[in-house]
Amino acid sequence: MSQNKYTEEEARLLAHRSLDEPLSADEQVLLAEAFTSFPDLREEVERLREMGQLFAQLRPEPSAHFAQRVVMALPGPLAWYRPLVRRWSAVAAAACIALLLALSFIYVNSGTLDAEAILGLEDIWVEDVYAFE
Repeated sequence: MSQNKYTEEEARLLAHRSLDEPLSADEQVLLAEAFTSFPDLREEVERLREMGQLFAQLRPEPSAHFAQRVVMALPGPLAWYRPLVRRWSAVAAAACIALLLALSFIYVNSGTLDAEAILGLEDIWVEDVYAFE
């Protein structure tokens, strides 16, 4: 590429662009000059064209009824979760009540809501640990 200012990398970009879109007449001339200046570039472009053709062969055309078969294969509406969604506020309220009852039970039995009391470790002494052996 003595007549133009293309480096090998710029010529490679032009060659790769030629695979994706049509080039103008000036760009085609520049590409031909790049192929003469960089012979490996022509081989690379040919390999890329061959790979493009092979990839095009890998994609089979979907049948006419493909979308219809997919829709038919989908499971029916999931009705089991709808009652849970409708009753979500009642379930959340019941969970809060159960949590309050559990905490109040712990407080009544131990007199505190420390982490040890909640975990049931408040009444264990070091001597008790030796007794468990």
